[in-house]
Formats: sequence, structure tokens, C-alpha cells
Amino acid sequence: MRFMVQIIAGMLLSIPLQATAITAIEFEKLRSQVKNTYANSRQLGLEEVSKLLANTELNLEQKIIMTNYKAWFLSGNNKLDEAMTTLVEFENMVAKSKDKSLMYGYFNISGNIYSHLGLYQEALNQYKLALPFAKMRHNNLVMQTENNIAVIYLKLHCYNNAADIFKRFKQYSKTNKDTFNESITTNHQAIALLGLKEYEQALELLTDIYDFQKDNNFVLHQVVNLTTQGKIYNSQAQFKKAETILKKALNLLNEDNLKSDKLAVVLELAKTYEAQSKPAQALAQIQSIDLKNKKISDYELLLATQ
Repeated sequence: MRFMVQIIAGMLLSIPLQATAITAIEFEKLRSQVKNTYANSRQLGLEEVSKLLANTELNLEQKIIMTNYKAWFLSGNNKLDEAMTTLVEFENMVAKSKDKSLMYGYFNISGNIYSHLGLYQEALNQYKLALPFAKMRHNNLVMQTENNIAVIYLKLHCYNNAADIFKRFKQYSKTNKDTFNESITTNHQAIALLGLKEYEQALELLTDIYDFQKDNNFVLHQVVNLTTQGKIYNSQAQFKKAETILKKALNLLNEDNLKSDKLAVVLELAKTYEAQSKPAQALAQIQSIDLKNKKISDYELLLATQ
């Protein structure tokens, strides 16, 4: 039995929709825009990829790739039923293509959906099934799939394995001038180092990458960066520093009216208040959480904090 799953992101398209076929160069530009927009708004990403599929002339392979992104964006917006339906459409489209390596996307998104459900071992299995198809396509997909595996290693607390993969993928992204993946993978590497209690090294990575994330307008990456810094300071019992930096993360989210990743910030701030013997403020943070459209793993985190 196969489940299906997520994947990423967003895009604000400045390129006008056209009736003629999109060239390979134009399509690669769209893909880049998709990832960059996802770094700021998962909802906008979903809206724009849906418009692109509805109004733009794409060849079969391009449609398959964008349908893959749509399933990815749906799962990122916690619309798992729609993501599964879209993934079935994706699989049917691949069946019409001569390029069976496109099945990479099926297993990759399936891994993502399992991850959203908190079924991390099954997610790991799906990503491993994606690897042979990734090798049929491009080294970039091999590296991306290994990175996805490393994210699951984080969930399974296999921090050494995760840190090694993130380090390689970050260097690969930097060499290929992939700013999005360089940014997000630096965050992940720092989280792995936090798990290993390598606090100073983790803080150095996060502070070094922050301005880079800001310059590229990767707001959600900035929020994850600051939240991770807050966790590090809490682990070091530097609660005032943690409080200051977590409030900065909340302000970023509120300024851009973003809800993604807000739960993690709020709960970490609640822990910070509790550690400072401020239970009323801690409870106020928890009670501010909107429980609509939360993932299973979100509820697990909320209950653990409470």
C-alpha cells in the first residue's frame, strides 16, 4: 500500500502567461521562482503554481514537474487529501511519458507526506525508493534526496548522520549558487549541531547566514534561524537572550502576516517564559495558538510543551 506526500513551495510569477510553449530556459526560470517564493509564502506558492498549470502551455514533462510541485505545495499547506489526489494525477501523467525517471517525484512527495503525518520511518523508506530514480535524472536530485533523508534523520535523532549530509549538501548548493538550498540547509545543519550539543558551532553558522537570508528575502528561513538560536540559548540557560531573539522571530512573522512555522516559535517562547518562572506568560503563548489546520506532529509538539 502506498501513501503519498508533500514537497515545497511557492512563486510570485512576474513572467506573463503565454499561449506559446515555454522554452527550457524559461521553464528553469519558473522553477527557480517557485522555490524562492516558497521561502516566503507557501500559500502564494500554491496559488501561483495552480494558475500556471491552468493557463500556461507546458509540454508533458513540464506539466509533470509542475504537478509535482502542486502536490508538494498542497502538502506544505497541510492539504494532504488534495496532495494525495494530485499525486495520483502525477503518477498517471508519468505513465504517459517515456521518461520513467520522473517517478522520482512520486516517491519524493510520498516521503514528504509521511513526514507530515509523523510516520518518519516510512518517510525514510520512500525517500530511499526515490534515490534510484534520482540517479537516472540528475546529480542535483541525488543530492536533494539525500538531503531529504537527512531531514528525516533529524526527526529520528540521528544527528551525526544528518550533520554529515547537510554539510555536503550546503557546499554543493554554494558551489552551484543555489541560494535557496544553501540557506535552508545551513539552518538544518545548525539544528543537527544543536542535537549534538555543539552550541557554539551551531550559533556561528546561524549568525553567519542570517544576513544572507535577509538579503535574499527568505523570511521563513530567517524565522527558523532565529527559532533555532532561541533553542540554543534556552539549552544554555540564557533565557533573556532566548526571549529577545524569539520575539524577533515572532515580529518577522507578524510583519509579513505569515503563519508558517509560528507554532514552533510560540512554543519555544512559552518554554522560555516557563524557565524564567513566568507561567502566566507561558500559558498565554500556548493559548494564542490557532489549532485549525495543524499537522499531527504539530499536536505532538503542542502536547509535549503543555
